[in-house]
Parts: sequence; C-alpha cells; structure tokens
Amino acid sequence: MNVPAEIAKKRARAREIESLLSQPEVISDTRKMRALNQEYSELREVLEIADRYEALEKEAVDTKTMLESETDAELRAMAETEAARIGSAFETVRLELEDALVEPDPLDKKNTIVEIRAGVGGDEAALFAAELFRMYVRYAERQGWKAAAIS
Repeated sequence: MNVPAEIAKKRARAREIESLLSQPEVISDTRKMRALNQEYSELREVLEIADRYEALEKEAVDTKTMLESETDAELRAMAETEAARIGSAFETVRLELEDALVEPDPLDKKNTIVEIRAGVGGDEAALFAAELFRMYVRYAERQGWKAAAIS
C-alpha cells in the first residue's frame, strides 16, 4: 500500500465533499447531504491520523538531523531520548494509519440479529441461554452498539 498516495486521494475526496456540501442542490437533498456528511466525517478521522503521522515523520527527520550535527553530549543524549520516543510513537501511528486506510466492508454498518433459544435441556438450557444473552448485550454495550431483547 502506497500510504502517501492513499492520503492524497483521501484529502482530494475531502475537498471535493466540502465543495459539494456548499451546493444548493445538495443542501436541499437531505439523503445526499447525510451521506456526504457521514463520508466526510469518516475521511476527517483518517486525515487526522495522517496529520499526526506526517508531524511525527517531520519530527523524526528533524531529530535525526540534530543527532548528526550535534556535538554537545547533553543535547545529543536529549536528542537520542527524543528519537526513541518519536520512533515508538511513529510506529504506533503508522499501524493506526494503515488500519484506517483499509477500505471498510460495506456490510459493517448493517444491523445484525442474533437469536438465542434455550432449546432442549429444561431449566439449565434456559439459564445458559440467559447467561449467553447477557454476555452478548454487555459486549454490544462496550462496543457502543445498541442491543434489544425481543420476546
């Protein structure tokens, strides 16, 4: 994956959406407006990560230049410490950016229905089904999803 090219595409699409959102025919079409706003919001999240990535990349270059040119031992030690910090932060942000640049599955935003039945087994099966349901509901809540019981 060519990260700079992907970032450039995302920035171009964000600019395109910004110009579309200012057009009267888009403003009057609520469905199109909502879809563009959602896409723009998703792009902004990716571009914020990209901005952090580029800032850390610039910091890494500046620190490397300082390390190569610095003769004072104290400043050199500070620069080495800073380079180590930037290196670990840069790797974290790079992985985060690569994950963000992967195109999402179109089914990710669809609803899911999970049916849990006690089946054969009497009271123990019903207790297990209830426990399983509570587990799924707690998991959904932690993920920020909505969960509802339908009898």
